[in-house]
Amino acid sequence: MSSIHLRIRSGRSEIARLVIIDIFTIVMKEEYDVIIVGGGPAGLSAALILARCLRRIVLFDHGQPRNWKSDEIHGFLSRDCCEPKELLRISKEQLLRYDVEIKNVEIVEAKVNGLFEVTDSNGVMYKAKKLLIATGLVDCVPQIDDVEIKNVEIVEAKVNGLFEVTDSNGVMYKAKKLLIATGLVDCVPQIDGIEEFYGKSVHHCPYCDGYEVRLKSLAVVGNGKSGVGMAVSLTTWSHDVTLFTNGIPLTEEEKEKIAIKKIHVRHEKILRLEGKDGELETIVLENGDRVARKALFFTSDKYQHSHIAEQIGCEFTKKGVVKTNKFQQTNVPEVYVAGDAARDVQLWAIAVAEGAKAAVIINQSFQKENMPVQV
Repeated sequence: MSSIHLRIRSGRSEIARLVIIDIFTIVMKEEYDVIIVGGGPAGLSAALILARCLRRIVLFDHGQPRNWKSDEIHGFLSRDCCEPKELLRISKEQLLRYDVEIKNVEIVEAKVNGLFEVTDSNGVMYKAKKLLIATGLVDCVPQIDDVEIKNVEIVEAKVNGLFEVTDSNGVMYKAKKLLIATGLVDCVPQIDGIEEFYGKSVHHCPYCDGYEVRLKSLAVVGNGKSGVGMAVSLTTWSHDVTLFTNGIPLTEEEKEKIAIKKIHVRHEKILRLEGKDGELETIVLENGDRVARKALFFTSDKYQHSHIAEQIGCEFTKKGVVKTNKFQQTNVPEVYVAGDAARDVQLWAIAVAEGAKAAVIINQSFQKENMPVQV
């Protein structure tokens, strides 16, 4: 309160103004779930994902990115040749619909005192349960010309000095390095009527579609660890979640987790889904019961969209994705895998980042090969 006493001498209006500021600061301290320090692509991307998870976010951006002299960003999917400032403007504009608070000030101090406390350059303090630091440097991947796009499927791959891949028309292509980014395929549950709703009110990823169905009555089709995990996850977006196990019982541990989150469970098998224009309305069970639900999420097996990685000898994890290191490299020399085919966290944004990272590592590999021998 010492700052208020310093202002007392300058008049009543000044006292009132300062008191309001101090009270506002105290109220705001306790409200945030996450403080994000850094307003570049990493910070903005994290803010978007967390806001869609209904978290209260404040993001600080001092407005001095590393690429402030650049006229264009290259190598970023859908925004190639976009002006950096324009990309940041679009990103921040899209965050407004989620009520993300963006502060155009610099954070000058951070400490832990039960909660995280950060202080901006104006002396205002903010508190949050979690702190994300995204103040690092961002490099733009240069644009690469002469890219040929072939709208055909690769059906075979082998190593014969060079990598040889053959498309569905029987045409063979050769290259020194191979990047596999073919993704995964979800096994859609065999439920009558599900295809009509899949992609509109039936989904498999809560981080992709949970926000759009927030506060609605939700269904989860699944069982075991994955089904219970999906149901628990969806309580972030709705307090009305029902797990449909399709006749498979839950373990005592799974029942306990469900009970803690007050999730309803139906063990009867699902007969069909009903609704109109792609919008789910009712889940009909084999015993005749009709359960009203506005959206459905499912957990199921996944498989590789392509068998190329297997054909050339790549190692796989127990979850069926290709095993890679942090540079997207596989156990097969000069073979890289990026995107859903190689990761458990399967989001568009992560796939974009992994593709860019793999491209940089591949290019660096070429540079080393062409580098003259040091005598």
